[in-house]
Amino acid sequence: MMNTNKKILHEGKFLRLAEITGRTPSGQPFTWEIIERVNARGIVVIVPVRETPSENFFVFVRQWRAPLEAWVIEFPAGLNDKNEALDIVARRELKEETGYEAEELIPLGTFPASSGISSEKLSCYLARNLVQTGESDLEPLEELEVMEISFSSVKERLKEAQLRGDYVDLKVYALIELAMSVMGKSRRE
Repeated sequence: MMNTNKKILHEGKFLRLAEITGRTPSGQPFTWEIIERVNARGIVVIVPVRETPSENFFVFVRQWRAPLEAWVIEFPAGLNDKNEALDIVARRELKEETGYEAEELIPLGTFPASSGISSEKLSCYLARNLVQTGESDLEPLEELEVMEISFSSVKERLKEAQLRGDYVDLKVYALIELAMSVMGKSRRE
């Protein structure tokens, strides 16, 4: 971060509202309100792909999200609230939310979640060679269901879900394309 000053406006159990002041790269002064996570060192998002001889499937979670008071279709994700390596967090969250373990975890990159209001960054992974190890093991307030959608029908099925009233996390669309691109490259190499 550039030379900024930060003032904490409010801190709760999970989030902190802060005000930062400083100068832009061109020298203009600014004041900005931001949101930060409390007690978390990063967030992971996992793009699980179940591969069969005839078709590949994305594994999603359809999760109840209180801020929207609605169901949202997302990829499995979680906070690094135990100060672990991010790939370990990704493997744990995949198993907890879907019951799958991945034999192969490929980093897709680290991206800002909502750069206009938050310093939060998402470390994204492609999970391949999935092995079903049991049922999901959810946190007390997590309500979700696992969905598998074939590559060939994913865009159509997500559109149908939106028409039924579900939201689709915008990251899903970008991560689908990124994962398919990485998988296409790995097949040719």
